[in-house]
Amino acid sequence: MEQGAQFAAEAAHGTLLALISVSSYAVVYAHASRRMGWPGALALAGIAWAATTAVTYTNPIPVLPGLGTLIAGCALAHWLMPGVSGPVIRGVSPRSDLVLRMSAAATLVLVLTSAAAWLGPSLSGFLASFPLATTILIAFTHAQHGPASVVAFFRGFLPVLPMFGVFCVVLTGTLGSMPLAAAFALALGVQIALQLVILWWMHRRNGPKMGRASPV
Repeated sequence: MEQGAQFAAEAAHGTLLALISVSSYAVVYAHASRRMGWPGALALAGIAWAATTAVTYTNPIPVLPGLGTLIAGCALAHWLMPGVSGPVIRGVSPRSDLVLRMSAAATLVLVLTSAAAWLGPSLSGFLASFPLATTILIAFTHAQHGPASVVAFFRGFLPVLPMFGVFCVVLTGTLGSMPLAAAFALALGVQIALQLVILWWMHRRNGPKMGRASPV
């Protein structure tokens, strides 16, 4: 396997294992959001993510068992989620919101990519799984719409998280046997197809309730 493909495969494996930490992040943030504001909840969730990532990084497991662990972790996290204890508010965000979210996202991306440049493929993969977009979305959701919307967000987020793990599995299995672009395209196509199936199933199961409320 050429050097670039090897680097990508190792990074994808690291990302797969680190996704397990995102389920810990979600559970801790959801419970913390009912007792404190977004800065405190975000700090506790970040600690949970870092602690779980340290365990999976120092005790790596193969790709397929890693995917199984991710699926089991997301199922457990969904089960441990608190109930939606209030109305899920549909609100209109202020116009300044977009600028604030973009600035926050750009800052986090800059910090993570700068650090990943010298950490190597495996640890870079772990860093790449940090829930960047989720952090931005959930902090604004928490601040503007309250903890009930946070819980509703994570209840919709966790069932589709393993699909990113499927992307990593397909990528690690195809890199080296096909061109890099083709491997990424195949992995992305499989992920999107499975996510659409999961979203269709969630809509069928929760359609009447989702029609009455929206998490953001």
